Amino acid sequence: MLGEEGMKSVQANFGEDMQTIWVTETLPLGAYDKSWHTKPETIVYGGHVGINGESVSSGWGPYEHLKPSSWKSTLGESYRRCCTSVSWVGEALAARLIPEMEDAWNHPQFFAYVDRWMLSPDDPRDLEIIENATGMAIDPDFMQGQSWKILSGGGYYVPHRTFVDGMWAAYGNQLPDSTPPTIPADLAATAISSSQINLSWAASTDNVAVSGYKVYCNRKQIGITSGTSYQSTGLRPSKTYKFSVAAFDGSGNVSLKSPVTTIKTPPLPSTKFTINDLVQTTRQTSVYSTPSGDGTPVGTQLKKAIGTVIGGPRYENRRWWWLVDFDNNPDGWVLQTKLKKNHSVM
Repeated sequence: MLGEEGMKSVQANFGEDMQTIWVTETLPLGAYDKSWHTKPETIVYGGHVGINGESVSSGWGPYEHLKPSSWKSTLGESYRRCCTSVSWVGEALAARLIPEMEDAWNHPQFFAYVDRWMLSPDDPRDLEIIENATGMAIDPDFMQGQSWKILSGGGYYVPHRTFVDGMWAAYGNQLPDSTPPTIPADLAATAISSSQINLSWAASTDNVAVSGYKVYCNRKQIGITSGTSYQSTGLRPSKTYKFSVAAFDGSGNVSLKSPVTTIKTPPLPSTKFTINDLVQTTRQTSVYSTPSGDGTPVGTQLKKAIGTVIGGPRYENRRWWWLVDFDNNPDGWVLQTKLKKNHSVM
């Protein structure tokens, strides 16, 4: 065919009729990180026009990252189920079985979407949401998890479907996993000392299994952990750090990084007092049950009230606190700025 004169200068533009996209690619960028489904997906079917909105057929997409109540029409969902997803199963399988073809395809979203179609059965709750919002009842023939059933123009052709289903059954479990885990959520950071910050986050999910998490500080990877917490040590006092986390699976797929959490380490521990030092207040001051100043005071000490340091220092709300056993009640935590050593001879 390539030897034909008329094929030497074909004037045409090629592209996917339907788009498969990561949810994070949908517009406006940064607005979506998961789909609407009961079990959120990271890869979606974008419809005829992909991520950029309308085309010559207004209202065809994009849509699947949006709740069904926001769909402009059900045309995209009809095409997704009846005519495209099912036909892609054989294409993706063939491309993966041909050496280096998947890399040459250069669109991992396509393969991740086919995995989702075959390996993530429809949740009955999702089908109910679609029907209640749009009036569209999904035909049992067009549920996720099955390959091509009908030909263009309608009608079943069992041999075609049997062949693809058989090939998937034989080789589908040998396909490389191209679906990344979900993005870790609820990243929290706690300053333990001037040199240590502890991190924790909500677990990610994966179509197979999450293997672990990569931890980043100021955009550089600093560690890997199999759990949902991490201790970052060796930090500098009074310095601001930005942390994020990404999940990875056994196939090397890595999620997008979590939103950044920013935290500042406290300064070096105060050495103004030591345990058993005799101190006195420099002014009338409130006494607290915890070293924060956010709660209700347990009482008040007058100026020059005398006591003994029995705990601290603790750095909370950017201030140093000491636990003092006063000669007269109440006892509790007091701001360092309201204490001085008492050098009186008792």
